[in-house]
Amino acid sequence: MNNLPEKMSPVDEPTELLSRPTEALVEMMLQIDGDFMFLGVGGKMGPTMALMALRATRKAGVTRKIIGVSRFSNWEERTFLEKSGIETIRGGLLNKDFSESLPQAKNIVFLAGMKFGTEDNLSLIWAMNTYLPDPIPLNLNLKL
Repeated sequence: MNNLPEKMSPVDEPTELLSRPTEALVEMMLQIDGDFMFLGVGGKMGPTMALMALRATRKAGVTRKIIGVSRFSNWEERTFLEKSGIETIRGGLLNKDFSESLPQAKNIVFLAGMKFGTEDNLSLIWAMNTYLPDPIPLNLNLKL
């Protein structure tokens, strides 16, 4: 059950290890229809989660897009995702024109939000953590 290595290199292996899909996730990808869009993919967990979804999708033999949406303040992260096979879209989710321009995806993973040391801008925290998760302002046309 434990397939963790004794030692890991500080750069490549943690991402590879953390993005390994479980058999349950691979099975889930066989059951779910449609593309995945990760909103806020540029955060701490986003790249690993999107890569895990891509790896599980490929292992399941399913054809679908994995799309990562972020402001991408770190260009290396965006390049890494694109080289891995994840389509990226750069923009701010609070911009209505941008959010309305996003492609339709049946599966939305909401990772955007203000965290860790952001208490100096309470209105932005409210917008990101309360207003933005509502699918109506995002105009994602979700079937609720």
